[in-house]
Amino acid sequence: MADLPSSQAPFSAMLLLRKPSFLLAFVLLASSAGLVVPAASSPVPSTGSSVTDRLALISFGSLVRGDPSRALASWGNLSVPMCRWRGVACGLRGRRRGRVVELGLAELNLVGTISPALGNLTYLRHLRLPWNRFHGVLPPELGNLRDLHTLNLSYNSIQGRIPPSLSNCSRLVSISLYGNKLQGEIPSELSSLHSLQLLSLGENLLSGTIPASIGGLVNLRRLALQWNNLTGEIPPEIGSLGNLVALALVSNQLSGTIPASLGNLSAVTTLDLEGNKLEGSIPPLQGLSSVKYLHLGLNKLEGTIPPWIGNLSTLVSLDLQKNGLVGQIPETLGNLQQLKVLSLAVNSLSGSIPSALGNLHALTGPYLAINKLEGPLPSSVLNLSSLEMLHVEYNNLTGVFPHNIGSKLSKLNYFLVSYNEFHGVLPLSLCNASQLQVVQTVYNFLSGTIPQCLGAHQKNLSSVHLVGNQFEATNEADWGFLTSLTNCSNMRELALNSNKLQGALPNSIGNISTRLEYLDIAHNNITGTLTEGIGNLINLEKFYMDSNTLTGTIPTSLGNLKKLSQLYLSNNAFSGSIPVTLGNLTQLTILTLSSNAISGAIPSILNKCPLEALDLSYNNLSGPIPKELFSISTLSIFALAAFYRKNEEVKANLQSSVIREQHWREFTSGTELRTSLRGRRSGVGCPQEHSDGARQAGTGLMDWRQLLVICFYTGNLGSALAHPAEEPDCRVVEPVAWNGARRVWGARRREVDLRRGRRATRSSQAAAEAGLLGWASFGL
Repeated sequence: MADLPSSQAPFSAMLLLRKPSFLLAFVLLASSAGLVVPAASSPVPSTGSSVTDRLALISFGSLVRGDPSRALASWGNLSVPMCRWRGVACGLRGRRRGRVVELGLAELNLVGTISPALGNLTYLRHLRLPWNRFHGVLPPELGNLRDLHTLNLSYNSIQGRIPPSLSNCSRLVSISLYGNKLQGEIPSELSSLHSLQLLSLGENLLSGTIPASIGGLVNLRRLALQWNNLTGEIPPEIGSLGNLVALALVSNQLSGTIPASLGNLSAVTTLDLEGNKLEGSIPPLQGLSSVKYLHLGLNKLEGTIPPWIGNLSTLVSLDLQKNGLVGQIPETLGNLQQLKVLSLAVNSLSGSIPSALGNLHALTGPYLAINKLEGPLPSSVLNLSSLEMLHVEYNNLTGVFPHNIGSKLSKLNYFLVSYNEFHGVLPLSLCNASQLQVVQTVYNFLSGTIPQCLGAHQKNLSSVHLVGNQFEATNEADWGFLTSLTNCSNMRELALNSNKLQGALPNSIGNISTRLEYLDIAHNNITGTLTEGIGNLINLEKFYMDSNTLTGTIPTSLGNLKKLSQLYLSNNAFSGSIPVTLGNLTQLTILTLSSNAISGAIPSILNKCPLEALDLSYNNLSGPIPKELFSISTLSIFALAAFYRKNEEVKANLQSSVIREQHWREFTSGTELRTSLRGRRSGVGCPQEHSDGARQAGTGLMDWRQLLVICFYTGNLGSALAHPAEEPDCRVVEPVAWNGARRVWGARRREVDLRRGRRATRSSQAAAEAGLLGWASFGL
């Protein structure tokens, strides 16, 4: 093999077969055994000799088209005994002496197909080829391996069906075909494999039902069928598998009820039925005396949580999330001394959180979010030193946080209590939770100042959302928490919007971690100027400072934020001009500067930004609208209300402006807004000559309907619709994609709605009306 360069094809044995001297020797060897050398892809006839095994291996290797680690470099070399080829093991005594008993080539990134010739390895006991890139089908000839104990082809790309012929391998103990692309049904013939202990067929594309005959695998210990497309009901016969220790049916399409017979599986440690369409109530499963992981979440289960679950003393993880469970959390769950994870989120559970949960000294995470729980958080739960996560958001919890809440929570990573009705202050003791990473208290009734120590001893803190409370800041000392947050090098999100923060924003805001991606301090009463230091936050993607009372000029340093995609500075008192440095923001899609006192011209360099929405309305801008802006192909919303009336030059410029509409198909789905503005339904009329003018302005476009006539009124759209007799000015042509615009602005408007009214809900009709009125605020 020394004369073969390393750059040759991966399977060197076949290269050797092309050499006359080697080919002659090999043919003589085969002839002495009464064999004919087969084609590389043909099955090798069984003769019960080591030559048969060698030929079978060569046939296998010839179908390996990729061998980046040259694992098969020694194969086929006459100077290297077959039993010393990499991955090959031979028997040492009796009739297996010198015969291949194991082929193991795991995690070598081999590329190719499985040769049918492997079916001639008469004494093969273990076939292990996981974590490679084999494709094609499983050869039915593998059913000839009557001595096979282990078949492991997991994590390849094998397709086709599982050969029923595998049922002939009567000594099989383990079948692992996990993580392939196998299709079709699970062969019922496999039920004859009475020695089988492991059947792992998860993460494939299997369909059909689980065969009831699987209950005949009396020695089965692990059954893994997760992540397939299996349908139908869970066969009750599985309950007869007395040796089963793990049953995983996660993420299929299984329906019906959970068979009560599963309660007979006294040896089971893992019962995972999550992510199906199972219905009905939780059946009596008290017999699961060894169960550690009971996962029934993401189904359609109804009824209450049975108290007997508290008797499953070995339980480590209980997952019942995202079902339709009602009633109270049983006090008996406090008996589960080994329980680490309790996930009851996204149900309709009511009542209070049992104080008995404070007995669960191993508990790391109670997931109780999105229920109808009431009352206070039990102090016994908040004293659990094992807690790593507290998820209780979206409930009706009330009360105040204990003053010593963080004293014993040395392991707490996530403190998520948003969308409840907590009041009082955020205790200073929370600063003692040194491992804290995420704090979210969104939309409660918390008041007082934000603890100045927040972040001082929590270097892993990455997300702080204190939105929609009544936190106050009136002086520099109250803003001291920003200085503490500068210690948090992993800080990525800071949201303080919709509180009662006042005074000037400290310069320390610019010293927060450069990893910060999201900053929202909108809807407060912050005064003073916006520091140029804001330009230090070079990874910022979304920046919201709208609806404050900021003055001075817009910082030119914002042009340093090259990753910024959304910038909201509207509803302040900014003056001066629009910084030309904003043209550096090559990822900016939304820029809103409306309702300020900005003056000067609109920078033409804004055409460098991939803007989808540009709102400059209600300012003191002057001069023409740069024609360069009309080349922004992504622009869907361009708002200039209260601008055209102040400058005849602008008005004339608008009159001749044409912007191509990119979303005409969506727009033509039809809305009241479109028809109203075109004067065909509401009585708000656009003179015919202006429609004709639109056609003329559209000369050169594929279709004049790509233009939309926008009628400006002395008031706004809302008042115009209310008083249709008013004569509109329809000499402006602008593009508007109604559906596209709803996508762009909808999320932001919903956020504003939440800010102004907690838990605001609307019907689809009301939401559409809200969207329509939204145009009025942009003067459209």
